[in-house]
Amino acid sequence: MLGIILMVVTLIWLIFASISDLKTTEIPDWLSFSLLAFASLIVILNAITTKSVIPIIIGGASFLVVFVIALIMYKTRQWGGGDAKLIMALGVVFSQYPTDLLTWFLPTLDLPFFVGTFFVNVLIAGLVYSLFMSVGLAIKHKKRFIKEMKKRMGTARKIRLLLGGVSVLIILGWFVSQNLPLLVVGITFALLYLFCYLFLFLKAVEASCMIVAIPPSKLQEGDWILQTIKKGKKILYNKQSLGVTKQEIQLLKQNKIKSIIIKKGIPFVPSFLIAAIMSWVFGDVLTLVLRIFI
Repeated sequence: MLGIILMVVTLIWLIFASISDLKTTEIPDWLSFSLLAFASLIVILNAITTKSVIPIIIGGASFLVVFVIALIMYKTRQWGGGDAKLIMALGVVFSQYPTDLLTWFLPTLDLPFFVGTFFVNVLIAGLVYSLFMSVGLAIKHKKRFIKEMKKRMGTARKIRLLLGGVSVLIILGWFVSQNLPLLVVGITFALLYLFCYLFLFLKAVEASCMIVAIPPSKLQEGDWILQTIKKGKKILYNKQSLGVTKQEIQLLKQNKIKSIIIKKGIPFVPSFLIAAIMSWVFGDVLTLVLRIFI
C-alpha cells in the first residue's frame, strides 16, 4: 500500500512539475523538496513495517548515485537546477519497485537496482521527447531553421559524402562476398552517416530556435547567458557561470544593459513523467526492445 501511495503522489507531483516546466521553464523548489521528504518518509515507514534497514540503505544509495549524476548534468549544462533537484527526489522514489504494483503489472526488472531502470528509461524517453520537441521548434521557426540547416549541410558536405560513399561501397561488397563482419562495418558506417544528419539537425535547431537575444527584464533565474557582460572594466556576468542569479539580473538592469544572448533549453521534466510511467508499467524498456530484435 505504501508503494501505491508513493506512486500516486509522485505522478501528481510530476504532472504539476511538467505543466510548470512547459509554461514557465521553471520547477518550483517546493515540488522537489516536498517529494524528496515524502519519498524519504515512505522509505522509513517501509523499513519499520518490514523490520529491516535494507529499504533505508537502498534508498540512501540510490539518492547518492542520482545526486552525483544530477550534479554532473547540471555542471555540464545539460540540465537546469530545477531538473537536477527533481531527479534527486526521484532517486529516492525509484530506489525500489513497489511490490504492490505486481498485482497489475508484470515489469521486466533485469537490472540489479530499480533506480538504474528508471535512469535508463529517462535516457530513452528524453531522447525521443527531445527529438519531437526539436522537430516542433524547427517547424515553428521554419525560415530560420532552413537557412541554418542549409549552411551546416554545406560545411559538412565532404564528411557526408565520405560516410555515404564508404557505406554504399562496403554494403555492395557484402552482397558480393556475403562476409558478415563486412556487413557489420557497413551498417556501422551507415549509422554514422545517419547520425551526421541528426547531429546537423540538432545543431541547426539549437542555433536557429534556441539562441535568442532578450532584454534583462525578460531574464529568469537560472537562464544560461552565452556572453560575458561588462560595463567598462567591471564584469557584470561571467559566461562560465552556471546560470544567472536574481542578484545578477538586478545588476544588469541597474547598468541598463539593452540586450543579452541566452540559450533556451527544452523543457525536460515531461520526459521524467514518461520515464516514471515506463518504469512502473514495463520495467527495463531497453531490455524489452532488445528481446524483440535479438
